[in-house]
Amino acid sequence: MADPLVLGIDLGTSTAKATLAEASGRVVSRASLPQHVDHPGAHRAEQDAEDWWAALEALVQQTVGGVEGGPARLAGIGITSHFPTLLVAGTDGTPLGPAMLYSDRRGAAHLARARDLSGLPLLGDEVLPKLLWMATEDPGTLGRTRHVFGPRDFLIHRLTGAHAIDPRAAMRSGLVDPVNRAWRRDLLDVIGIGEEVLPRLAAPGAIAGRLLPDSARALGLPVGVPVVVGMGDTPTAMLGAGVVDEGDVLLYYGTTTTVDVCTSPFERFVADPWALEPWAPYQEVAYAVLGPAIRWSAGPDLAALDEAAARLEVDASSEYVLPNFLEAEGVPAAGTTLRPARAAHHRALLESFGFVARAGLEEAGVVPRGRTFVASGGGAASATWRSIVSDVLDAGQVWLPASDGSLGAAMLAGWATCGAPIFGPGRAAWLGDRVPTRPDPARVRLEERRYEAWLGLRREGRRPDASRTINP
Repeated sequence: MADPLVLGIDLGTSTAKATLAEASGRVVSRASLPQHVDHPGAHRAEQDAEDWWAALEALVQQTVGGVEGGPARLAGIGITSHFPTLLVAGTDGTPLGPAMLYSDRRGAAHLARARDLSGLPLLGDEVLPKLLWMATEDPGTLGRTRHVFGPRDFLIHRLTGAHAIDPRAAMRSGLVDPVNRAWRRDLLDVIGIGEEVLPRLAAPGAIAGRLLPDSARALGLPVGVPVVVGMGDTPTAMLGAGVVDEGDVLLYYGTTTTVDVCTSPFERFVADPWALEPWAPYQEVAYAVLGPAIRWSAGPDLAALDEAAARLEVDASSEYVLPNFLEAEGVPAAGTTLRPARAAHHRALLESFGFVARAGLEEAGVVPRGRTFVASGGGAASATWRSIVSDVLDAGQVWLPASDGSLGAAMLAGWATCGAPIFGPGRAAWLGDRVPTRPDPARVRLEERRYEAWLGLRREGRRPDASRTINP
């Protein structure tokens, strides 16, 4: 018999991806589609949930639909997505408006109250401050809300009628009591919603539900295919990169660049997601939203600017970037002339991820020098970017071209529905080729001086009024 197939979907901020793989780990087909973020006003970052469904339909057609006998062989579907993103919907799951992305900052005015109510050190991107904003500014829509979704929760519900989320992602909402393993009714009472509008809490890899007839017909798939409860985008990307053992580190080059340290074995976590420490199974020690700034700066010239940046002679006084951690809004279109200043600006943007990564690792007690980390995400395809970051960290990297969140989602679906080996030695069959990057000793010495200067600028809170310092 032909090997069963599993499908992984990764609904990213700027790109939606799909990986179709055999349960043995062999990738059969892949596809991707661009995603669009709307900025209709100050502090707003939105997406239309129907675009998520349209992307899912197209990705299924391009992967499963392109394989002879693919639909009949499909054993399971796994989905991951960006989070914490808030979508509110009515009784039948129809959205009541656009989704508020994690980078939407309308809830910032309610952050202090959210922290007081929850007793948590919230960052501002969570669901709780967004719901507090809705309770104040849009109580009519909140009163009609019968479902609170994230992107993958919405797709799971559209596919199966089920409403489920894993505990690790739910805790990023600011609404979960991890001791009692339940949603916090005291917070829901303040907001003015009932517990029934929230998803049930279920372990990653559990079967959320099965394809309903209407959804199966729309996708050209058999009725009853299992859809598993997935994980958020970061842990799924870690799974897809094989960063699942304690002490492993992932450098993620995405719209949001992150550094994620595995704090406990993923295999233990998926078996019991409530049994471990609050940071389990990973700790995000650094992040910066560099993707929009890079796209604005480079325009259509990204590859050419990469090459130009790699040839630049840099010294301790060259341009620096101090990321402000928020997605750029309303930035003007960049020109297309490859001026040296643009190459220097581009290089400084790439380098800033290395600085942010090093600072975060050191603050977490992880010494990067001499280590080898795993690189993943769309930006990791840039050899220039990986080389700059390795020089800053004085650490090697292994880039896995086949690795991304959609592969991690497929792996989890394979583990849940077919017993596929995704932990231990068995995961190697899924991960594919490995491309090494090593630091250049001469560049390491330069980047050491530049890192110390960057730390000083960050401590001083320097703003972009200095000609050699920018803040996207």
